[in-house]
Amino acid sequence: MRLVRYFVTVAHTRHFTRAAEQLFITQPALSQAISKLERLLDAQLLVRDSRSVVLTSLGERFLEKAEEILKATDEALHVVMQARAERHRLLRVGFIPGVGAKMTLILEKTEQLVPGLTIQTRRLDWIRQESAVVEGDVEVGFARRPLAAPELDSMTIESEPRYLCVNQRHRLSNRRSVSITEIAGEPVVTSSTCPSVEWRDYWAVVPRPDNSEVRWGPAVDSLEEMLDVVSRGRGVCITAASVAYGYQHTAVSFIPVIDVSESSVAMCWRRDNDSHLVHSIRKAAQAVISTDRPANKSP
Repeated sequence: MRLVRYFVTVAHTRHFTRAAEQLFITQPALSQAISKLERLLDAQLLVRDSRSVVLTSLGERFLEKAEEILKATDEALHVVMQARAERHRLLRVGFIPGVGAKMTLILEKTEQLVPGLTIQTRRLDWIRQESAVVEGDVEVGFARRPLAAPELDSMTIESEPRYLCVNQRHRLSNRRSVSITEIAGEPVVTSSTCPSVEWRDYWAVVPRPDNSEVRWGPAVDSLEEMLDVVSRGRGVCITAASVAYGYQHTAVSFIPVIDVSESSVAMCWRRDNDSHLVHSIRKAAQAVISTDRPANKSP
């Protein structure tokens, strides 16, 4: 169904880059997904070149039915999953690595508010931090801003400084702090599966205060891969303080960046999800935030 959803978005925009932005995936990943769908169907749905995307006659017919299928599927899944969660007192929560300490406090508070509640947590890749909630794989997600999916509501649960991650042989590795201007020209490690262009640019600090061009380095799929690439001196990256604290690596150094905004961790949910369990975790989050219990943010 995800492949069908990707096809419908491409068909509506008639543009792979714009469709990828709407779906919060990269353009190469979207192109591969459409090719996979065509292989599974053994049919050509699109004719594409560097300038345009045109539906084949079969693609036009498939689009009409695909839209009906997606609408019916979304409605059915939303009703069933919400009812099942309420009946079994099951709350599925997704999170990306390094979202900070307050998630644990919020889950503990939610369990206090709802006796007998079962919370299932699921680790999400960067690319899925929004779509997993939108598509109903989880009811609530803990993610990092920026968030772009219009179907979601969210609240910021904590903010923390951003850190530069460099190889320990790097010229800046022994510094107590750095300015973003000091890495001008350095290759910046990026994500091959980032949720959106806004996400990629935020973590690379685009645009730069000095208007310098960003030099893109290797693309990675996970935090672990990012640290490995940096440790081998193939680029630098910018990450959050909690990542620096929780993902110690003997071959890299983490240094506070003094002149960029802090990173915000958000809890998000579908705007149309009015279940008691989602209401309860929102209430728990508000209670934790108002208490403002300190968390260790120093690596």
